Amino acid sequence: MFRILSLSVFKLCESYFHEQCGHKQTVMVSMQIKLAFQTLAKY
Repeated sequence: MFRILSLSVFKLCESYFHEQCGHKQTVMVSMQIKLAFQTLAKY
């Protein structure tokens, strides 16, 4: 359940950053967000 929720949030963040910052920035930010979600998923 949490994984599905975080995935949709992640997709929203990703598309938002893509519009705001362009592609190169998005890749960096999305990797950081992914790491954060993976850390959260462990708990």
